[in-house]
Amino acid sequence: MRVFLVEDDCAVAASLEALLAGWGYDCRHFGSGEAFLDWDKDPPACILLDVRLPGLDGLGVLRAYRQKDAHTPIIVMTGHGDVSMAVDALKHGAQDFIEKPFQADDLVARMR
Repeated sequence: MRVFLVEDDCAVAASLEALLAGWGYDCRHFGSGEAFLDWDKDPPACILLDVRLPGLDGLGVLRAYRQKDAHTPIIVMTGHGDVSMAVDALKHGAQDFIEKPFQADDLVARMR
């Protein structure tokens, strides 16, 4: 399964890429929301989207992406979440909302 990871923290991205590869996922990393939104090739099976990104934040990316693709599952991730942020993410089409740090098996279970 192909997964897109939108995460600006290179250390977090490298860790998640290694984790996902270990579970058999093919992961493509984007360091910003704009870089992700500019990608117009094959869509992934799932998107992992950080909230805090340089430029357009994760919730803005979510809203923009949903205008062109309403179906790909998106899991919003953050280390600084609250209830209103989770509600906003789900209202705008996120499949799930997970707070960092999280357990690897919890993330993978949410992706399935």
